[in-house]
Amino acid sequence: MSVLNWFLTGSDQPRITDRTVIKKEYKKHRIEDIASIIFGYGMYYVVKLPLSVAKKAFAGRGNDGYSAWNDRSRSYHSVCVRKML
Repeated sequence: MSVLNWFLTGSDQPRITDRTVIKKEYKKHRIEDIASIIFGYGMYYVVKLPLSVAKKAFAGRGNDGYSAWNDRSRSYHSVCVRKML
C-alpha cells in the first residue's frame, strides 16, 4: 500500500492572493506550456521523418535474408513495392 501512497495528492496549499505573484506564475507556466508543445511537435517530426525513409529502404530489400522483418511483413512490403512501381 505504501507504493500507492506516492500517487496521492498532498495537502491543500493556501490560496495565492498577491496579484504580482499570480501574474508571474501565470506567465511562467504559459511560456513552459508553449515551449513544451513546440518541442513535442518538433520531436514528433524528428522521429517521424527518418522512420518513413527507413521504411522505404526496408520495403525495397525484399526476401534477401538480411531483413529483420518476419515473412508476413516481408510479403506486405513486397506488395507495397509492387504498387509503387
